[in-house]
Amino acid sequence: MLSANEYISLPSIMEDASLKSMNFLSMAARGMIEIYGDENLLSWNNRVDGIELEYAETLSSYWIPSFSFARENVTGSIEYLAPLGHRTVAVTLKAENNSEKTHSLDINMRFAVSSLFHTVNESKEIKPECRLSFSKWSLMPLYEFFTPLPFFSISLYSSCPDDWRISGTEVHFEHHESLSPGEKFEATVFIGFGFEEVAAVTSARECERWGATELRRQLVSYLDDRIVHCADGRLERVLNRNMFFCLFFSTGRTLDSEELVSVTSRSPEYYVSAAYWDRDSLLWAFPAICRADREKARELMLYVATRQRNNIGIHSRYIDGSILEPGFELDELVSPVLALDMYLRVTGDYDLLSNDDVRCLIDLILSRLQRWYNKDCGLYETFLQPTDDMTGNCRMLTYDNVLVWKAFVIFSDLDYGRKRNEFAYMAENLREAIQKHCIISIDGCDEYVWAIDGKGDYEVYDEPPGSLLLLPVLGFCSRNDSVYMNTVARITDESYKYSFAGCPFSAIGCAHEPHPWTLSMANAVRASKDDHMVRKLCTAKMDDGIVCESIDEYTGECTSGKAFATAAGYVVYSLLCYLDEKKSEQDI
Repeated sequence: MLSANEYISLPSIMEDASLKSMNFLSMAARGMIEIYGDENLLSWNNRVDGIELEYAETLSSYWIPSFSFARENVTGSIEYLAPLGHRTVAVTLKAENNSEKTHSLDINMRFAVSSLFHTVNESKEIKPECRLSFSKWSLMPLYEFFTPLPFFSISLYSSCPDDWRISGTEVHFEHHESLSPGEKFEATVFIGFGFEEVAAVTSARECERWGATELRRQLVSYLDDRIVHCADGRLERVLNRNMFFCLFFSTGRTLDSEELVSVTSRSPEYYVSAAYWDRDSLLWAFPAICRADREKARELMLYVATRQRNNIGIHSRYIDGSILEPGFELDELVSPVLALDMYLRVTGDYDLLSNDDVRCLIDLILSRLQRWYNKDCGLYETFLQPTDDMTGNCRMLTYDNVLVWKAFVIFSDLDYGRKRNEFAYMAENLREAIQKHCIISIDGCDEYVWAIDGKGDYEVYDEPPGSLLLLPVLGFCSRNDSVYMNTVARITDESYKYSFAGCPFSAIGCAHEPHPWTLSMANAVRASKDDHMVRKLCTAKMDDGIVCESIDEYTGECTSGKAFATAAGYVVYSLLCYLDEKKSEQDI
């Protein structure tokens, strides 16, 4: 189980209702700060009549995790709530005596910080000075971390100040209640974050003033307004769970600068977490975000046009826009153009085109494109492929060049600085170059190849992060185009090494991760509206129902890339497009 709001992530909530860790994004640290306990950061030892409770997981509005219990007709729950717009997490325990006799309820919540980690792709332990005391502002427990200036603080706060105890580096919330027949009990612990003591305490206190009930109502209202209802319960569950996962784990606000940023994932379970990729954020996560939260989508476009502008097209960056991993990627360079087109079509907010930062971004993309133009072929080269792996001798990729063609087509339809017919001319020339050089006759059939070197050599291959399956989706050809159909037939045939054809969870893989990719399953849904592939997505275990990078071709379980938040957005968007087309067919 997991949950989050804009500021605080809970990436791993265990079956016994304990919390393994919490984290937040920091602009000053250019990444994520993780907070762990010795075993768990937050754990429980709750008892009814002296017998320890056991819990069953439940999920509200596909995002709010809770753990119910029942013992001697005493029922209740522990719920983790990450309220919108607050640097706080609320943990609420409820109990009700449904019997005809009095029962004792003993609550012991243990919160213990033992280690901190700085995470950008890799997690490295950091050791700031830690002070644990009772805050003079709240008279309740306060963790303060210094380096030597204040780094951040955590305030634990409740309406019961007498229930708190500090022991060494541990904080305990301890409460005893005798529940009479029919009596109810409720207690909420607010865990507030801030730069230093005052900010952390008042963050928690503000939420205590609102009350857990009202904060929950606000969050449920936001979630329920966005839930997509389907006749197929499995489809509804996969779609909505991953939509909220994408919304809250592929974006976040930094605790220090309060800027909305985009990342691969705010979960340390993902192997390159807390960093920025143009492709991942804009081609995969952004379309789903745009459908679900237009205000957030606009803010993200401006984030790309400011913080991330200078190094656009470079492999990966820190959340402040500086280079993390160098290396040019053509698909990443043009991805902001496709995201901008998506935003304009969904929102109608064409005023964004007149924003100076957006215009500067577009100019930079067009200028940088020319550095990679191969005059001999009329195509564009790339240094890295969509998997971020190195190209071989064949550096002109068919899919990447179709993305550039699509960008020119988009500009030819927009009222942007240059004359539209100039972009239309560039698009047509590039189309002709792709058809001339990237279509090769193989075994008597014309096919799109993966890449060419411009000297006669080519590669037959495909990568799910930038697949040839998507050519008709991008508008380059029709689904029934014979060259496209020959291409699909080859890369989905049993003879192709990475097709996994004939397996229960067949989908294209690649050398980067030789198992079926969830992105490939989503590509197939977008390209052909494949009902069978939708069923695979809905039945695959993945990462406990959360989209991962690849799955086992026989079991559907995660084989790589757990908690892949941007990919979750792409799967969600593919399913939304599938539902749109099904509805359109019914309306005809």
